[in-house]
Amino acid sequence: MSTLLVRLLSLALCVSLILALAAPGAAAAQAPQPAAPQTLEELQQQLRAVLQQTGAPGASVALVAKGEILWAGGLGTADVAAGIPADANTRFRIGSISKMFVALSVLKLVEQGRLHLDDRVRDLAPDVEFTNPWESSDPVRLVHLLEHTSGFDDIALREYALDDPDITLHDGLAFNPKSRTVRWRPGDFFSYSNSGPAVAAYVVEKVTGQRYEDYVQAQFFGPLDMNSAGYFQPDRSAPLARSYAPDGRTEMPFSHILVRPSGAISLQPLDMGHLLQFLLNRGSYAGKALLTPQSIERMETPVASLAARAGLKAGYGLNNMSMPAGGFAWHGHGGGIDGFGAMLAYVPEAGVGYYYSVNASNGAAVDEFGKLIRAFLTRDITPPAPAASASTPAAELEGLAGYYESFTPRQEALRFQENLTSLVRVDVQGDHLTVAPMLGPAIATLSPVGGRQFRGEDDPVATAIFVPSAEAGWYMLNQGDLPSNFRSVPAWQAWLRTVLSSGIVLIMLSAIVFAPVWIVRLLLGRLRGAKHLSVRALPLLAVVMLLITLVVFVTAMSNVAHLGVMSAWSLSITALTILFPLASAAGLVQAVRSFRWSGVNRAVRVHSLLVSLANVAAAAYLAAYGWVGVRTWM
Repeated sequence: MSTLLVRLLSLALCVSLILALAAPGAAAAQAPQPAAPQTLEELQQQLRAVLQQTGAPGASVALVAKGEILWAGGLGTADVAAGIPADANTRFRIGSISKMFVALSVLKLVEQGRLHLDDRVRDLAPDVEFTNPWESSDPVRLVHLLEHTSGFDDIALREYALDDPDITLHDGLAFNPKSRTVRWRPGDFFSYSNSGPAVAAYVVEKVTGQRYEDYVQAQFFGPLDMNSAGYFQPDRSAPLARSYAPDGRTEMPFSHILVRPSGAISLQPLDMGHLLQFLLNRGSYAGKALLTPQSIERMETPVASLAARAGLKAGYGLNNMSMPAGGFAWHGHGGGIDGFGAMLAYVPEAGVGYYYSVNASNGAAVDEFGKLIRAFLTRDITPPAPAASASTPAAELEGLAGYYESFTPRQEALRFQENLTSLVRVDVQGDHLTVAPMLGPAIATLSPVGGRQFRGEDDPVATAIFVPSAEAGWYMLNQGDLPSNFRSVPAWQAWLRTVLSSGIVLIMLSAIVFAPVWIVRLLLGRLRGAKHLSVRALPLLAVVMLLITLVVFVTAMSNVAHLGVMSAWSLSITALTILFPLASAAGLVQAVRSFRWSGVNRAVRVHSLLVSLANVAAAAYLAAYGWVGVRTWM
């Protein structure tokens, strides 16, 4: 969970301020599927090779096919310093896969008639604070918490940084209620928020009178023989794999997250094999029905979003998401916390499923594990026929073409980045649509399947839908290669943003490019007669300060606690984001004054003025979104 936030914030800041046009291009088309391992031994060998190639220490894996657990064990190293191998007894953390048990718990109470998915959260838990400007007409309902359509912001850095092993769920939710601000009408758009499932878990506590962790133990962990599963840090008698940074060597501390239901579970791989058997068997385990098949199907089906109401069946259900890959429609959930990267996925129709957790925040290892395991489990299974293409009139496709922006950021603090880097171009190519960044080749192909629904090139089902919008013209709601909510924008606006942002970034970077020239000349004494060196130095200083801010931010995010509390790291960022606009303004003043001074080269004057104007524009933009003097611990 915190690992994902690290990636999002670090990537967003670096990309938006240094390479403002790169965001859509990062979501390139899926890489080809690897050759399928033909035996379990071959798969294990290839997975070990992935660990070695990526530097990730170890992994926990469970595979299920035709109702049987093929393998549940460990690979690699659980503790690098001590040289302890990972095996079937080693617990790994599963991060946000934990959210699936919130949905299962709610569905259990729905079957008993003690809850309804359409219940108003304000009625169920009046002591949980949140802000919803639409509450009178469009209240936040229980289903919105589980499908992430409440409109809540995600939890803030200060919430990630709170490390209290004994905090109650109520107190955890009371710590920073400002993050639960509804930003658009509830039930319209998916946007991932760790606080939503935690509020739903608190509703379970209110209805049952039990601590949430105790309820899950009694209703699911116990009946599913998940004997090692738990929400709290295991004691020394229950070995837990150490977690590591992407290098696989720098150990990361255990985090007692304040919203435990959203990501705290640790367990042995066999436990996840049992969970997969339960899901594939449609709510039954070892001959006993814990939930009805209808509840499991509801868990897998999105309902409470604009896209779902318009007919799109793929997407995020009740803490269970669609994940098309290799021609199959997988269901499940991913997770990341404290350097662990995990995934649980299954195909009900094929009767196969898998789980793995890697004990390093190493995206390459996590991705390669998934590709190899999926290829192995489906090696002898023919993918279902993809949704049939529909003949769509050229005029209708042309009407959908244009420019779109993503507008529902997971963290509201990242809206400044979303505005700059999320622009895409939708073009008509023959009988289908392509999606491309403003400057660059197509990164996704959308083939029509009818009803303004489209599927990606390798998707077996529709994964995108266009919905009319009174305000924006069209919404492009996508669950495939570009999982986000887009809205159409005028071409002039898209290009104005692109030209301005790219121009500002390039001009700012030119100060770095030209700096070695005059600095070397200064050191060699060849600028001895030059006057007013501040004209050259101040614009460069501002750019360097911004670059230092990025370096400090990215470095500090290796441990979220650095920025979620008042520390040398967070105070440095506050100071730097104040000094950057001050240096920018001082540089602009000197650049303007230089036109009245003699002894300053004309080219230097002009370049200094251009860089200073770019610096001031960047500072003004950041200030408009609260990123000047930012206090990351607030």
